[in-house]
Amino acid sequence: MARSQPLVIAHRGYSGAAPENTLPAFRMAKAGGADMVELDYYHTKDGQMIVIHDKTLDRTTDAVAALTPRHLHRPDPAARDWALQVAIAGLQNGAPVRLTVQQGDAVRDISFVPGIDRPATLVTATRLPNDVAVIRLNNSLGERDTVGAFDVALERMQPSSLRGQVLDLRDTPSGGNSLVARGIMGRLISTPAAYQMHEWVAEGRQTGVRRVWQEWVHPRGSNVSSSVKVPVVVLVSYWTGSMGEGMAIGLNAAGGARVVGTPMAGLLGALGEETLPNSRIKLRVPVEKLFHVNGTPREAFQPESVPASIQGEDPALTHALNQLR
Repeated sequence: MARSQPLVIAHRGYSGAAPENTLPAFRMAKAGGADMVELDYYHTKDGQMIVIHDKTLDRTTDAVAALTPRHLHRPDPAARDWALQVAIAGLQNGAPVRLTVQQGDAVRDISFVPGIDRPATLVTATRLPNDVAVIRLNNSLGERDTVGAFDVALERMQPSSLRGQVLDLRDTPSGGNSLVARGIMGRLISTPAAYQMHEWVAEGRQTGVRRVWQEWVHPRGSNVSSSVKVPVVVLVSYWTGSMGEGMAIGLNAAGGARVVGTPMAGLLGALGEETLPNSRIKLRVPVEKLFHVNGTPREAFQPESVPASIQGEDPALTHALNQLR
């Protein structure tokens, strides 16, 4: 077969994104531009043909085992927990996840489509009847336009007549950058203040002398005083990641904001980027440790938990509003 271009063959389908040797893996390989799909098959004792690589079902029919890193030489509970979370989260490609859950003798089936339904806007703002503004960032901390969108949203809330503000960071899983974070925090503080500490780990390891410094945030906006006269409560969750975590501890440190919700994502510091010389593949690796200005590692910061007695559609928001009475 003569070809001017290399032949792209998907090994067991698109097995990096879907379970190997399955129809989803084959369909994703085709959608991704593969010319051919390689697969494995066996005949069962009753003459049926099945597509599978191994001679046993143990590895590929256990969703967790299929996602557990293959380089492990012994069981690792942390790796299994990670694989379980990935399996439950699904591929977020529109395909439903179907789970069978057993607790004791009770068995039930669950089906859902992974993903988060979020508004198309960078920022959502609502002024409640009790003169409290709730401003939510829609996973937009990586967009520079978010600073301007936040300014517009805040002014629409008429900050000079507010009793309190709730900054909702529960949908920031992709993180972002400190320029956007400082731009937003600058509208919520009245005086310059340190909001987090950094440590450059490599220098300390190489020299035995730690390199630690504080990063500051400054008030921003001509009418900044109108937006900082009222208390701020920050809402966080497991989906508050990276720069979202930095904003939470930052507003707690610089502005005295209360932080309410579940533990955050717990990401371990800031990332740097390296490009491999031959493949040009970009790697993002941790290079800095990050801390609250009181010295608490960012990943160890504990938000104020929501009392179990608070029920309803959004207990965390209810608790935040209670703090602003």
